[in-house]
Amino acid sequence: MHLFLPAVKKTPLPGTEITAKTIAGKWTVSSITYQTYKDGKLYREDPLEAYAYDFEFKGDGTVGYTEGDVTSTGQYTIKYDAAKGKYVYWVGIQGRNGYPDEGTAEIKMINKDSFALRFETASVTGPISVVLENMVRK
Repeated sequence: MHLFLPAVKKTPLPGTEITAKTIAGKWTVSSITYQTYKDGKLYREDPLEAYAYDFEFKGDGTVGYTEGDVTSTGQYTIKYDAAKGKYVYWVGIQGRNGYPDEGTAEIKMINKDSFALRFETASVTGPISVVLENMVRK
């Protein structure tokens, strides 16, 4: 006899919820780190030292983006993935030189004035690339 139990959905801990309202306002990227994993182990880590990225998140799901003298607008969403027990952030903007730039990341609030993003690109046969971005409120 097989007993099938319903999947357990994780709920966010009180005070850890993240919504568009949570991050509404002006933010700047305080650090960016590129990581490469091979066979499940960190193979290479490269912090990026020169950057000037600013974002203005609005409660309606729109975002303004500035990188040096390049400005753009776009959209973003934040959703809770109950199966994985984490928040997922998606952003779509016109990036450098007018090219579309979009990505999905895990988002974690560090405190009310900072949050972290973890973008991951997996390859079936190759290394996994991860970009870690930390943002602080301006």
